Amino acid sequence: MACARIFKWDDARNPELVLCNFSPMDTIHFIGNKAIRLQEEVEFRFQHEEEFERLTPRELEILKYFALSKSSAEIAETLFISEMTVKTHRKHIKKKLNIGSYFDLVQYARAFDLI
Repeated sequence: MACARIFKWDDARNPELVLCNFSPMDTIHFIGNKAIRLQEEVEFRFQHEEEFERLTPRELEILKYFALSKSSAEIAETLFISEMTVKTHRKHIKKKLNIGSYFDLVQYARAFDLI
């Protein structure tokens, strides 16, 4: 794997100072792990599609923000609703999906492409 970052340009917009980083990557191991995670997400999605479809559009929006580590206060400010409304939505989401942890919220959000 390689990457380069240009830190300084000359007047003609040619790179003057470039930092390059090369690191070996075990592509077979890397791709294999990605494929396994993708398969697990597909299976999870198939097993939980019925529960997920019960969520309202607003609950989906709030689920996405929670999965992105936003606090109730931040979500409330972003969506122009009260913090109590966000907490009520979160309670309904957890009940509809039958989940109790933050990890479970993120798992749903990833599997159903919210994040």
